[in-house]
Amino acid sequence: MSNKLKEKVHDKKDVLEESLIIATARDMSREDLEQFADRMRIDRNSFLAQLGTLKEKIKNLELRLSQKEQDYYFNMRNLQMELVVLQNQLEKK
Repeated sequence: MSNKLKEKVHDKKDVLEESLIIATARDMSREDLEQFADRMRIDRNSFLAQLGTLKEKIKNLELRLSQKEQDYYFNMRNLQMELVVLQNQLEKK
């Protein structure tokens, strides 16, 4: 494999800074082109797998947040009810 495949050219505007690969196809042999294409497919598939994992994590976090919001709501409601009961008990005394 030539050194051209190992070099990575990128700047700050690129989304995948460290993973962006730019190669000049004219200067590559057929074997280098095939290896480059294989590497790009592997990178794409890895990215898609990672994206799927992250989407699943986001979904789980959203569910947990929703549950925490419900827990908070019911806890506050119960505390308010306890406060009313205690106030009523104090008024009776």
